[in-house]
This record gives sequence, C-alpha cells and structure tokens, in this order.
Amino acid sequence: MADKKNNKVQPAGEKLDPKVVRISIVLVLGILASLLDSTMVNVALKIMATDLKTTVSVIQWVTTGFALSMGIAVPFSGWAVSF
Repeated sequence: MADKKNNKVQPAGEKLDPKVVRISIVLVLGILASLLDSTMVNVALKIMATDLKTTVSVIQWVTTGFALSMGIAVPFSGWAVSF
C-alpha cells in the first residue's frame, strides 16, 4: 500500500499461497512450450519449402494450420482434464 505522507510503497508482508505459485509456474511453462513450438515451425519453413519443392509463401500455410490445431487442442485438453 502507498503511504500518502512519504509516497513509499510498503510491502504487504504476506507470502503467496503455494497453490498460486504452482499454478503460475505451470502456466508460464505452458506458454513457453507453445512459444517454442511455434518458433520451431517458423524456423523450419524454409527447409520444408526446399524439401517439398514449393515456395515459402505456399508453405506458410503450415504455420496457419499449426496455430489452428493448437487453438483446437488447447481448449479440448483443458476440457478433457476435468474428467
């Protein structure tokens, strides 16, 4: 909380609940994994275009398909965990 006289921020003095810390760690690791996956796909576009004998503009649809599949898989996996 901010002190009106000194305009200093005072620490709350409370530690975070261990459950909140664990959930935060899992969320951050999940975001990093997704970021790493999409980065690998983007880096491999040139190589895939060469191997499949097509242009990079055509093979960029791989990135779109990957993003769509992740958009479907992530909510579905969250729903599946509830069982």
